[in-house]
Amino acid sequence: MRNKYLQQQIVFGRLSLPLAIIVMIVLAFFVPEPSKAHFITSESTSLWDAISKYITLDTLILRIINIAIFTLAGLFLLVINNTFALIRVRTTIPATLFFVMLGTSINLHSWQPSPIVMLLMSFSLYFLLDSYQQKRPMGNIYHAWGLLGFASILFPDLIMLIPIYLIGEYMFQSLSIKSFFSGIMGLCVPYLLIATYAFIFNQMWLIDNFEGVIDNFSLFDFSHLNLSRELLLGYVVVTNIIAIIHLLLNNWKDKIKTRDFLFFIIWLSLFLLALTIIRPQNFDLYYSLLLITSSILIGHFLALTNNKAINILFLSSIFILTSIYIYTIS
Repeated sequence: MRNKYLQQQIVFGRLSLPLAIIVMIVLAFFVPEPSKAHFITSESTSLWDAISKYITLDTLILRIINIAIFTLAGLFLLVINNTFALIRVRTTIPATLFFVMLGTSINLHSWQPSPIVMLLMSFSLYFLLDSYQQKRPMGNIYHAWGLLGFASILFPDLIMLIPIYLIGEYMFQSLSIKSFFSGIMGLCVPYLLIATYAFIFNQMWLIDNFEGVIDNFSLFDFSHLNLSRELLLGYVVVTNIIAIIHLLLNNWKDKIKTRDFLFFIIWLSLFLLALTIIRPQNFDLYYSLLLITSSILIGHFLALTNNKAINILFLSSIFILTSIYIYTIS
């Protein structure tokens, strides 16, 4: 029986996603705004700080907007999953997992650019996947890289995702000289817009700001991590390892196209994990992006397994995640 275990009831339940959203909202507003949840550090661009100066809304309103943008990104996971058939059964488990993990990550609940970056990267991922084996993929590649460029204006670190994008294009058989230069053009558009604005309105500090990021670039600054963030990262790493091992052992059951998509998401997850370790001062950014890839991989694992051991593992993961949340707010 497919729905014998609680795991399968949640995976295939129609109310799972609405309940997950409600749980996320309750958890997001159950505790006061964490005092150290601001994401911007001295190594990030001051562009977000400059934008925030013009936003004088109440803190609660800003938190609501923050969660609303995250919600849009989470719901867009449904579009990605359904459009590209990442899971061969009908389920909303990726989005459900996303909202549950978001709700327990109080470092993401305050007003910050992470949800905006996540939404842009979700759209970028969509266009990149949509370029699969297209005869003329230049349009999708242009949009994918352009959205990556807009996200990197807030966080130049995201430029380091270019190698992964190229790997993805190679896997999707959409990499060519034309598509490569289409991507470069898309990536440059946001920076050309910033440069034009800075020149016309004499706001050259915007250009100097990016130079400051390069001058202050540092690695392995673990002073920005605390125990709660380390626990969240450890949870994501362990669950991803389990999901990836299952996928590697059972990928033959998926279509070739689906396997290519999932293998790319594995590469993206591993790269984001590496960046989290190399640049921990940008933990919230990379962790928010990991929520997207982790939700897909873990959702694939939970949707396609059904036995007592996996059900116990699923219940244990819920208990551990709940314990991390309780520790964080205590």
